[in-house]
Amino acid sequence: MTISQEQREFFTQKNPAEEYDTITFNHPEFEVPLRLVLNQFKPLVFAGNEFIPVAAKITLPNQGSDLMPKLSLQFSRIHVGDEFKKIINSITPFGWQEPISMIYEQYNELSMNKPVNRYSLYVSEDGVRFNRSTIQVTACDDNPMVLSKPRNADSNPIYTLEEYRGLANA
Repeated sequence: MTISQEQREFFTQKNPAEEYDTITFNHPEFEVPLRLVLNQFKPLVFAGNEFIPVAAKITLPNQGSDLMPKLSLQFSRIHVGDEFKKIINSITPFGWQEPISMIYEQYNELSMNKPVNRYSLYVSEDGVRFNRSTIQVTACDDNPMVLSKPRNADSNPIYTLEEYRGLANA
């Protein structure tokens, strides 16, 4: 089957619809999720939720080069960063037993109610870094708070209170 010049031009062009990158941070101790739309100037509504505009730099994970792919997000403390810091500092020490969930979604002008791409990630306590002018958040797809199951139960036993009663006093 031969392809005409018009077909070739059509398939090589990028979709002209504007694309939007959104980030949603959520944790059981947050009153409401923090929703950000990256590199926009006004609040936008996607899937019925309002997103706060923020100037940000996002680094998507390299495919296949890292053992644990990580997404990095860096944004200014001027508008949203101080609010983000207050929310993060409101998490109690025991609240950090559960990580912050981060959802990265991409929308375009043609589908403002359904994301084109969606990735569910996790942010651990050491994945958030503050300095004077910026905030950097690093997220990965592995939940850092889940202990891996031992491969060999004989060499790596799981300690339970039924077998080791002294653990109750620790």
